[in-house]
Amino acid sequence: MQALYDAHKDDGFVVLTVSTDQGSIDKVREYMQTLELTFPTVHDSTGKSAGEYGVRGVPMTFFIDVRGKALGGVVGPREWDSDDFHALVELLLAEGEQDEATID
Repeated sequence: MQALYDAHKDDGFVVLTVSTDQGSIDKVREYMQTLELTFPTVHDSTGKSAGEYGVRGVPMTFFIDVRGKALGGVVGPREWDSDDFHALVELLLAEGEQDEATID
């Protein structure tokens, strides 16, 4: 996911991880540093976000458009640096640009 983020972050692509561990944020920060992950993360030790988004397993990834609407999600790990995911991100970013042009 880091490679996908690195490739598209300057185009407006955002990766935000949400940890629902009941432990401290320190473990999450350590994990992020160990894997050299640079995208932002937040800690939800109450699990409220998991309930609101209907998380069915971890990891779970959601695709959210520029208006904040969840377009879909997948459970489990994926090969995020694949051509298919790069194409999906590019498509979603292009649609977001069209939506923003319509709003103006």
